Amino acid sequence: MSHPLDPFSAEELRDAAAIYRSERHVESPVFAVLSRLEPDHAEWHGFVESGTPIDRRAWAVVVVDRNTLAEAIINVTTRRIDSYVEVEGERPYLMISEILDAMGAVRSHAGWIDAMARRGFTGDDLDKIQMDPWPHGTFGTAHEDGRRLTKVIFYWRDEPDDNGYAHPIEGLMVVVDLGDAEVLAVLDTGDVPVPRTRQSYYPEHAGRVRADLKPIDITQPDGPSWTVDGNAVRWQRWRLRVSMDPVEGLVLHDVGYDDPDAGRVRPIMHRAAVSEMVVPYGHTAESQRWKNAFDVGEWGLGRMANSLELGCDCLGVIHYFDAVLAGEDGEGHVTANAICLHEEDYSILWKHSTSTSTGRSSST
Repeated sequence: MSHPLDPFSAEELRDAAAIYRSERHVESPVFAVLSRLEPDHAEWHGFVESGTPIDRRAWAVVVVDRNTLAEAIINVTTRRIDSYVEVEGERPYLMISEILDAMGAVRSHAGWIDAMARRGFTGDDLDKIQMDPWPHGTFGTAHEDGRRLTKVIFYWRDEPDDNGYAHPIEGLMVVVDLGDAEVLAVLDTGDVPVPRTRQSYYPEHAGRVRADLKPIDITQPDGPSWTVDGNAVRWQRWRLRVSMDPVEGLVLHDVGYDDPDAGRVRPIMHRAAVSEMVVPYGHTAESQRWKNAFDVGEWGLGRMANSLELGCDCLGVIHYFDAVLAGEDGEGHVTANAICLHEEDYSILWKHSTSTSTGRSSST
């Protein structure tokens, strides 16, 4: 039997999607979110105190139509839907399939092609335009009512690995209805010269770098001080569980501390996660002032996670955790090495010197 805080497997996600399709009689539902529903406090305390089993349940947010979402709790243990409610007027975060369709609609739209031609981009140059669909926001415009929108902005890339953000095409935005990939407006506030200087962040393009530091080699000959069992971690007297949520990203569960005097694990925190990360751009230009990214609720931190690499993202003795996340079709897929666990030395915590007697110093 799985631990109640174990992440969902790909098979469990697939089962949840199949249960939804069967009970709701929907052949191809579009899942904005399909993830494990964590036990509430009462269920968790029942499990901890008496071992009461907890059903494995999934939380699903499903796109019903252009202006309606459904929230469902799917019980994978009993293979039924425990609850289902439709919510009108709310928006999911940007859906990958829909923003791809939106970009395709923009590329074939005559108004966008004309606006690009006025800026000197024609023919094969159009294939080098990077498109970034952004959440549109709510500003009281007529085309917002009853729609899920994106506002697409543009950058120039001379080659596929070029840094497009060094070459913004300012003053041009395209509003697209995500429900049917319809271009609603081409907003052109005037041409701004596009910076053409290459500003690559790849090391092979960095040119001469400093070479005046000697190598530092940090080793752990006896191995790390932590142990891992599944998604449960122990380090010194600390205990916790680790998982990846598609919306909130990294989540720590059941954080506790072994108290030898009391003979028990002291509960410190039931759950820790990032609830939201807001990035307001704040510039007054028409092409910038509307930008106010909600990176959790509008994009999904876990959904954007990538595979970490040894020597690039993490150093030393590493333990990797994979993340199993559901696509919009409900199929589970694995992001390998989405989380890395390692120890870092951040120098001393304190130092004390007894200068009036022995002159002895001590530090930790």
